[in-house]
Amino acid sequence: KSVAKNKVVRTVVKVAACTVVPGGQLIAGAMDATSGEGVAGAAQGVAGAATGSACMPGGGPAVMPGAMPGGMAATGMPAGAMPMGLTPEQLAAMQASMGGAAGMAQMMGPQMAGVGGAPTTEAPGLTVELSGDYAEELAKGKTIVRNIDWVAAAPGVSAAGTPAFTRAVGQLGAAMAQVGGSFRLDLYLDNRYDDASVKALGPQRQATISTALVETMGAAGSAVVIESGKAKKDKHPRLEIVRRK
Repeated sequence: KSVAKNKVVRTVVKVAACTVVPGGQLIAGAMDATSGEGVAGAAQGVAGAATGSACMPGGGPAVMPGAMPGGMAATGMPAGAMPMGLTPEQLAAMQASMGGAAGMAQMMGPQMAGVGGAPTTEAPGLTVELSGDYAEELAKGKTIVRNIDWVAAAPGVSAAGTPAFTRAVGQLGAAMAQVGGSFRLDLYLDNRYDDASVKALGPQRQATISTALVETMGAAGSAVVIESGKAKKDKHPRLEIVRRK
């Protein structure tokens, strides 16, 4: 319940639950129900858990458990279980378009590596690294963030990496609110991803970061503008926050 009451943590955990955890809509809905926003919020959370709407950002299509970039659903579920929103016929058609179940599993290799156990992550055991003078760097034009422990092939941060990510977002959000102005999020993904995956996954992760920053700034960030910038791959994965002139 203490996690659910922290908006930044709740946002990050809900993204992870909706994208990598089978039945994650139940977790997201339960978090909404315990968010401390009154009877109406609790009722909405319970309904979201039951219908999957807790995983529907902005009222759009549900993010399916194990969702891949571009809305593709992973199939590492118990026998007979179906990804939320897909009929058996739709799943069969999807598999056929990818060369059968084996081809589907091969295409989802990075994501499926974590099914049935802890998801594969990109910076396990590392702490998010900020520059020692990140506030001054932001004022001058740019600061760099390293070691975000993303869940492989997903837009969410790992459960183990969420506390460090939350602290970093809090510090960066406060500095951005103090400096003011417009900022661009340039994200460099690990070289393991091909160009198509970078094109799909980059904007999703940028949205995760942007949402977390807006949450932590609150009213203090009313004059701050955040936009997604470049999404590329690099041998040194990192986030660059660039102050726009």
